[in-house]
Amino acid sequence: MVQHPEFDKAGQKAGLQVWRIEKMELVPVPEKLYGDFFTGDAYIILNTIKQRSGNLQYDLHFWLGDFCSQDESGAAAIFTIQMDDHLGGKPIQYREVQGHESNVFLGYFKSGIKYKEIFQWCGSKSNRFERLKATQVAKGIRDNERSGRARVFVSEEGMEREKMIEIQVLPETGETPLFKQFFKNWRDLYQTEGLGVAYVSGHIAKIEKVPFDAATLHDSHAMAAQHGMVDGGDGEKKIWRVESSDKVPVDPSTYGQFYGGDCYIILYSYKHGGRQGHIIYNWQGADSSQDEIGASAILTAQLDEEMGGGPVQVRVIQGKEPAHLMSIFGGKPMVVYKGGTSRDGGQSPPAEIRLFQVRSNSAGFTRAVEVDATASNLNSNDAFVLVTPDASFSWYGKGASDAERNGTQQLLSILGISASELSEGGETDQFWAVLGGKAKYRTSTRLKDKMDTHPPRLFACSNKTGRFIIEEVPGEMTQDDLATDDVMILDTWEQVFVWIGNEAQEEEKKEAMASAVRYIETHPANRDPRTPVVKIQQGFEPPTFTGWFLGWDYDYWTVDPLERAVADLHM
Repeated sequence: MVQHPEFDKAGQKAGLQVWRIEKMELVPVPEKLYGDFFTGDAYIILNTIKQRSGNLQYDLHFWLGDFCSQDESGAAAIFTIQMDDHLGGKPIQYREVQGHESNVFLGYFKSGIKYKEIFQWCGSKSNRFERLKATQVAKGIRDNERSGRARVFVSEEGMEREKMIEIQVLPETGETPLFKQFFKNWRDLYQTEGLGVAYVSGHIAKIEKVPFDAATLHDSHAMAAQHGMVDGGDGEKKIWRVESSDKVPVDPSTYGQFYGGDCYIILYSYKHGGRQGHIIYNWQGADSSQDEIGASAILTAQLDEEMGGGPVQVRVIQGKEPAHLMSIFGGKPMVVYKGGTSRDGGQSPPAEIRLFQVRSNSAGFTRAVEVDATASNLNSNDAFVLVTPDASFSWYGKGASDAERNGTQQLLSILGISASELSEGGETDQFWAVLGGKAKYRTSTRLKDKMDTHPPRLFACSNKTGRFIIEEVPGEMTQDDLATDDVMILDTWEQVFVWIGNEAQEEEKKEAMASAVRYIETHPANRDPRTPVVKIQQGFEPPTFTGWFLGWDYDYWTVDPLERAVADLHM
């Protein structure tokens, strides 16, 4: 019989070892996570004791969570028997069930054991955006801090699970009458005064209305630090693709190419002040599976542990890549293919017609993203590569920068194709036919030196706290940043957009328009007060607005974002 490779590591020395059953395999649990148990999993725990005689004694447990599957439960039992056989039949076996663990088992974990569940509680007066963001936070905790293994429970106020009850903590001599009534002969040693009633507020405190000072938006120290670079991107790098529960090395010749259906781990090493530094980027594709997102978090933590806990960990969502990550590919553009995967034996065949949008950021680094091959996705400020079976085209918008033109040539080299060059306004009939005909797209241009000096900025306007506030959205802008129950302000320097979500409140709409005007008037660069303020409604965005967002999806709001986020919790 073929033995599991983990058996060779079991019971070799005194101490505790823990494995989790994952996809019918034994996966070792890092020591720092001992005592943390996911209620949807099964575990095997081996305690090895060295006796005075020098012989080893074993206690072998398998633990079953309340929500573990029948397959995982069976696998845990089988692995336990096989490990017992491997250790010569010496272990004493224990079956542990969540909530009914033996004293022997509980004694291993001096800080107690923790069942990993996540509760999201929604107040009756919370709005849709708060619920959506809470759901996204819960999902992020599950996928990145709990390795995708914890269960998430969403509770509405008044509909809580029976396990969730209000707990009042009372000091000695400060017991309330409600507490005392449960004791037949309660006697006070000293008379208590002023502590007899416990209040639970059911009202929202009145909040003084304070006008928002739009001038504060011009200070952006946090944003200045957002794009900090530890070096010029010329350090050493290793890249792995996440496959099931393992990381598989990526061919160095394809470094910088990412598939939206995959997750990747990038280890970057650099010298700083004579010392070695490390950054681990955990890149998660927009179409990657829930299992792989969870596995990428586990593998990132394991790699960090293998390196002594010294590396800086950075979780990167597709479309939100920091400038430093984009800088490490030797001056070549970071290429992101639409969906699909690059794993061996499962490579996604490319579509017959492909369109890549090439755009540089304010730091001068370039990204090439595959978008839907339609004319409406063109943009006068960018460069594009159109690939077809018969011919390929490189298209340069009137506002395309030198960096984007160079990035286009490098993309052609990466794709291994040659292309006919087209300038905006000089397109051929064949070019338009491949894109399904002409369509409106963003045609207004901005000089790139202006964009470097005045990059676009996105602000969220809200009165959720009772006061109207405006906060800047950090990092690269994506369509996901547009909150449907808020008003957003997009400053592109030559004009200011006020985007109104379908669920935005009337006060937010009024305040946002006024704030946009005050924002221009108070700008320290003495902006022209006649700068246009453009008001647009969700679902009716013109190309002059959508063009600022890389890979705009016109069907994004056909499914409610909150419903989509809640559905993701149960995948």
